[in-house]
Amino acid sequence: MTRRNETSVLLGGVVFALIGMARAAGVVADPSARIEAPSAQHVPADAYNRALAGGRAGDLCRNIRCDVPPSLREGRAPSYPASELRAGIEGRAAVRFDIDVEGRPVNVVVHSATAEAFGIAASDAVKAWESTPAILDGKPVAYGPVLQVFPFGLPY
Repeated sequence: MTRRNETSVLLGGVVFALIGMARAAGVVADPSARIEAPSAQHVPADAYNRALAGGRAGDLCRNIRCDVPPSLREGRAPSYPASELRAGIEGRAAVRFDIDVEGRPVNVVVHSATAEAFGIAASDAVKAWESTPAILDGKPVAYGPVLQVFPFGLPY
């Protein structure tokens, strides 16, 4: 962890995508692609979904039966925990979840976090997301597990 002065949650391109499935499908993240959303602000869903498409999103259906992977419809970046903000601490959290046939995140658990507060913030944010569900044979299907990584970065 490092210390800095201000607040923002940086959400890294395909890293801020369905990264668990992307890795399983052999999708390589583009490290130059970045999506930035200030803490607790709306995630730019169109940019998120374009980043997915740029990472060969169709490959996300190779290991999980679907014709079309889920896409983010509405969501917020995690709120930067006040305790970590006051201390100027940066870190990351990874949240594992499934997406049900309605496009809601279910079975949300913190997979890892550099600080408990980052894990709680990331989990709370994901629980409020709304997605378009994955499609198989023209019908919505459950999708997962998804591993979503959130870097908590303070701007320079």
